[in-house]
Amino acid sequence: MDTWVTLFLFSALLNLAFILYVRWLLSTIKNISEDLEVVSEKITSYVEHVRSLHELEMFYGEPTLQLLMEHGRDLVSDLDNVDLIMNEEREEELEEEGN
Repeated sequence: MDTWVTLFLFSALLNLAFILYVRWLLSTIKNISEDLEVVSEKITSYVEHVRSLHELEMFYGEPTLQLLMEHGRDLVSDLDNVDLIMNEEREEELEEEGN
């Protein structure tokens, strides 16, 4: 009988440890996702700034600025395509709110 109690306590402690670990992992993923969003917003702002410079009369058609804009757009697109677990959950929440 003592063996079963010992196994039960060991199992309960192990399950508690796993729950705490999963909770820590989820908070880490959430922080990474939020940081990625901030970086994406800053790069988008940068691309808009370069676009506004490119549209100025003295810089219009400048190939270096054009390549810089394309590079920035590609970078923003790549960051938007990064698909973390938290982004999927957020999209599902937005879809549920919309319906």
